[in-house]
Amino acid sequence: MTQDSHVESILHQISLDKKQLDADKGVDSFYIISGHNGPRWIIPKNPKQGLQVLADWRPYGLVSQIAWFALRTLYSLGAATLMPGVKRLTIKAAVRLKLPNSNATISPVIYVGTPGPQQKAVVTLMDVNSGKALAVMKIALENGAKESLKHEADTLKLLKQLEIECVPKLIAEDNENGRIWQTVVSGCLSPRKLTSDHINWLLTLPKSKKTSTLDKQKAILFSLLEQEKESLSTEQLSYLNLAIETLNGQHDFSLVFVHGDFAPWNIKQQQNGQLAVIDWEDAERDGLPLWDLCHFYFMQAHLFAEPNPLGALLTGTLVEQYLQGMPINSVEKMNFVLLYLLGTVLNSELNSSKEYNAFLIVQINRLLSQ
Repeated sequence: MTQDSHVESILHQISLDKKQLDADKGVDSFYIISGHNGPRWIIPKNPKQGLQVLADWRPYGLVSQIAWFALRTLYSLGAATLMPGVKRLTIKAAVRLKLPNSNATISPVIYVGTPGPQQKAVVTLMDVNSGKALAVMKIALENGAKESLKHEADTLKLLKQLEIECVPKLIAEDNENGRIWQTVVSGCLSPRKLTSDHINWLLTLPKSKKTSTLDKQKAILFSLLEQEKESLSTEQLSYLNLAIETLNGQHDFSLVFVHGDFAPWNIKQQQNGQLAVIDWEDAERDGLPLWDLCHFYFMQAHLFAEPNPLGALLTGTLVEQYLQGMPINSVEKMNFVLLYLLGTVLNSELNSSKEYNAFLIVQINRLLSQ
């Protein structure tokens, strides 16, 4: 499949009325911004309809930031195709998206997720006349993503019931077709560095009424290890088995509400200085303490080749602030870090990549060596 046909296929998938789409005699022009694995952004030719969305998103590497600034500047001047990896596509069948309970004329700004069984598109619905973002629509591009979006919709309903602030609100859902609509959370993406604002926000999440123990978690992990043993090497099995054996304890600890993918690209810094958190597809009502902070450190260390995430996590003063707020005894900290590492590697439902799991197994070995 060529890139143009791939893009047209995506545009057809996100259309709410395919009959109207196929019958449309008009034309729409888009800029296609390519990533490593195909189209990453599909944005309208008119910068009024897409520039604000691009301004709120940012890469984290210095070179990438410079390139992104150059792209946005050229886009604002109508010359985006001067950037490498950007091309213009004009298609006969225009995308006619609608926002439930609204008559606004919509133009889409589309972010295409990483290819795979969980692939999704995140579409910001822009008002053609005002240039304002009206809502965010998520669409499952592959069947595996439908359940994730249903879970996110259910989570957003729960967050509303619990009166959790600074999160999206669910507008509508279409589980059959794998689509949900939610309110726009404004602001620029959070810096990569952990701050006290991150800690304070995490501490607003409610504790569960349920509890667990290290012994109970140990039994769960051994069961998961048995299910996954065919996909692991002998050496990996040895590391993991040894790590699980170290978990011993009958002391109850409270489970907590966990975001599941707490990372800078899912956190927005709003104009009033408050943090807001998006993308709740991996959330868990009865999750493990310290899980979100472990993910914040380890995922970034994996993606940005940082040398010592364990050191930063185990000795950071902000992590201590989180532990005191829970409260959790600092002595137990290593056990909760180990629970994150083992739980992520062994739970296939989390859909973490093979590369990330291999990275985490290295961290398990390092943790056991301390």
